[in-house]
Amino acid sequence: MALNPGRNSVSLVGVDPQTGRELWTRQPWAEKWGAVGTDLVAHEGSIFVSTAEQHKRCARFTWRDGTLVEDWSNANLSTYTSVIVLLDGSLYGVDESGLLKCVDWQTGREKWFQRGFGEHGTLTAADGKLLIQTGHSGE
Repeated sequence: MALNPGRNSVSLVGVDPQTGRELWTRQPWAEKWGAVGTDLVAHEGSIFVSTAEQHKRCARFTWRDGTLVEDWSNANLSTYTSVIVLLDGSLYGVDESGLLKCVDWQTGREKWFQRGFGEHGTLTAADGKLLIQTGHSGE
């Protein structure tokens, strides 16, 4: 993601890792401060991005025929600071209201959510399991 003038949006930008040359740019994505606080999730030619500071949005894009195509976009897993994890075809993350959410990687459809994780829950995947750490004892 790259900052845009005015700091009110971000753009997806692909670069050649060898030269740093820009390969493509996706239209600006509205977001307060021009920042994305979560890492992108990349898998098999697709990427997932999420923001939630002012404009709650997440989307999956796929590289097809030299173009970055939006597969889906919604607010089902919009987060500003939580780590997003892809495990067995599902995306997991904690949104700003402390909900642990599970979203389908292919469709963006919310599968389920669970309350009580605090807005800064940390997730990771290891050995096929989802590990969650939170300093919040629940609601």
